[in-house]
Amino acid sequence: MSDDSSTAAMVAKATVKANLPAPAARLAAAPEAVAVAEAASVGVVEPLVSLADFMNVLHQQDRRYELVAAFAKAQQRAARWFATAAEYQACFAAFVSQAVR
Repeated sequence: MSDDSSTAAMVAKATVKANLPAPAARLAAAPEAVAVAEAASVGVVEPLVSLADFMNVLHQQDRRYELVAAFAKAQQRAARWFATAAEYQACFAAFVSQAVR
């Protein structure tokens, strides 16, 4: 009786494993992996920077502390914790040029 249940369990486990995508396919499906793969195909890969690191650099470059703090809060609300420095710089430029509500 235990042979039947263990055989059924092994068959069920093999069926589940057979239906799973390959590990490379699962990784490639992640948005970050796709962005890195696209950048790698061009030949230039810019590293991701944390929001805290970018804000430290931005505080040293731009002395408008209230504006920089508001930008940091907007990025946190948007859940943008990691991006390239160029993406953060573009977001900051767009943030600065927004109309005041």
